[in-house]
Amino acid sequence: MFITFIYFIIVLLTYAVYQPHLPVEADLPSVSVFGLFVGLFFLFAAITRFLFLRLERKLLGKTFSEADSLFQKTLHHLSILAIILFGADVYWLNCPLYLRDFKFFIQFPTVEAIIFLSLFIFYLAVVWHFAYDMHKKIYSSPMTRKEYVVSNVSFSAPVLLPWLVLSMTLDIVNLLAFEPVRSFLATSYGQIGYFIFFLAIIVICGPVMIQKFWGCKPLESGLHRHRIENILDRAELEYANILYWPVFGGRMITAGVMGLVKRFRYILVTEALLNHLNHEEIDSVIAHEIGHVKKKHLLFYMLFFLGFVLSFSVVEKLYDIARMIFVGNAAKNAPYLYDYIRSFLFEPSGTVPSLFLLFITICYFIIYFRYIFGYFMRHFERQADAYVFTLFPSAMPLISTFEKIILTSGQAPDKPNWHHFSISERIDFLKKCENDRSVIGVHESMLKKNMAIYGIVMLLIAAFAIPLFMKWPDIEDKMGMKYAVYILEKEIDINDANPDMYAELGTLFFQKKEYRRSIRAYKKSLALKSDHAHALNNLAWLYATCDNHMFRNHEQALILAGKAADVKTAPHILDTLAESYFVNNKFDQAAKIGHKALKLAKEKLSSWSEYEKHVKKYERYAAKGGIPYPPAKEGWDGTQPYR
Repeated sequence: MFITFIYFIIVLLTYAVYQPHLPVEADLPSVSVFGLFVGLFFLFAAITRFLFLRLERKLLGKTFSEADSLFQKTLHHLSILAIILFGADVYWLNCPLYLRDFKFFIQFPTVEAIIFLSLFIFYLAVVWHFAYDMHKKIYSSPMTRKEYVVSNVSFSAPVLLPWLVLSMTLDIVNLLAFEPVRSFLATSYGQIGYFIFFLAIIVICGPVMIQKFWGCKPLESGLHRHRIENILDRAELEYANILYWPVFGGRMITAGVMGLVKRFRYILVTEALLNHLNHEEIDSVIAHEIGHVKKKHLLFYMLFFLGFVLSFSVVEKLYDIARMIFVGNAAKNAPYLYDYIRSFLFEPSGTVPSLFLLFITICYFIIYFRYIFGYFMRHFERQADAYVFTLFPSAMPLISTFEKIILTSGQAPDKPNWHHFSISERIDFLKKCENDRSVIGVHESMLKKNMAIYGIVMLLIAAFAIPLFMKWPDIEDKMGMKYAVYILEKEIDINDANPDMYAELGTLFFQKKEYRRSIRAYKKSLALKSDHAHALNNLAWLYATCDNHMFRNHEQALILAGKAADVKTAPHILDTLAESYFVNNKFDQAAKIGHKALKLAKEKLSSWSEYEKHVKKYERYAAKGGIPYPPAKEGWDGTQPYR
């Protein structure tokens, strides 16, 4: 059942990595997109219904174990199909673009993400809706269809709660916080600090939200609660409460524990566990859950998650380096592939590069959690099983619990999964411990050694990552511009009548401070298209703010900026016009246009601090009664070097 957590995280990554083509415009009319969206959904629903009807025919004459395997396999395949459908909605239909014209979604991007994640939940709900009849037939479940669907959703959805709290809080902070706070959070150090701070809060306080989301209720006073409390007291384990766990209607024989600190630590038990197990068996299950806390498994899970974030951040940077090197060299040495590879460098935020990065992200995620995190999870479960011997002289009640789970669930005893050893393997391990307690010590030593190896690897990655992150802006600029210039020049060789390519080339030379070549490229773009807004605006900005006074031309900057504003109304273009008025000592006009740029930025953008700085500067000079702007020889005034 934990595999659904993986589905949700993959979908969250799928949405987070998405970047539309530039310029950010929808490729298809909204009516066409809506038609394709609805059509794909009904096709998905039809396929889901067909597969479960076919499964019903296949199950004739099958054993319970075979039926369970086929049912779970069908659920798995349809869940993957739901992920693919979600990816098509985002990457092919570009559905998020149709919400980004609304100011509310610009200010609260988390709300937009919630809408699309809810769409995936809806797709899974469709799968569970059609799966219900087979589930009831195979497992003789008394749950209604609604209870079955709601139980699946409510069990899996809390995996998104940490992201939801983290993202929504960041949206609010960006909207309300002072500029120094926003600026700090925009830096790498600010983002890392914010992430670690909130991760700690969520890990500590999250169980409160999760148990309420699941609808857990306190276990009433009586024999069961009294025995559980006695075991917890005996183990000197502090906790907030003992709760009924209504997962799948409480009909699974299972228990759980969540919470790092006593105030927010909950012991979870299902009704099935209390009804089907005898007192000694219940005691052994509680001892297993106590083992998770005593062995600090919950803390290690958080550290493993941080290890994933750290290691993947390095993988992502290495991917960027490899992308720039490979694509640049491939463009030179494999011209027949040029049209396919140019987008990986020239449009790094486009759909194709995003899909490629998504592929790497999902592959690394699966490898890390399936084979590294999963390895330690399996051995943590084994360690928790062995903890029974700390509280009781024998593990036979826990062994009989596993045997009852096999009988009541029909689960194949030799069927392992990524986070647990198979029931047969767990029973065999406990029997070995019954005969020879030194087996426990051998397992403990092996686990500690592997944890130490993991820790050393993470420290080495951190030692590599810190200087890489500190030098990353320079690395990215040098490598990116080197190959981007080549790509653009190649584009121009293919089509020398394309004003867009000359404009982009001018911007790259501007970034490299090769101003003479930048001006030449912008002028070539304008010679091909006199009303090219991008070339007009950027050349005006260069003439107005260039840090080399030889290339400043304030009068020409004002003319070009005025033409750009006539062609297109955008915050950055109005800002350039305001700056052009400013450097021509027309401070009142600069302040007036600057306010228009700021107003438009607040409507269209998620951050407008630079626009506020410019307006304050214009107003400060206007208030001085026309004192001239410092001459060009004093150099750049601190505004952006390029647009």
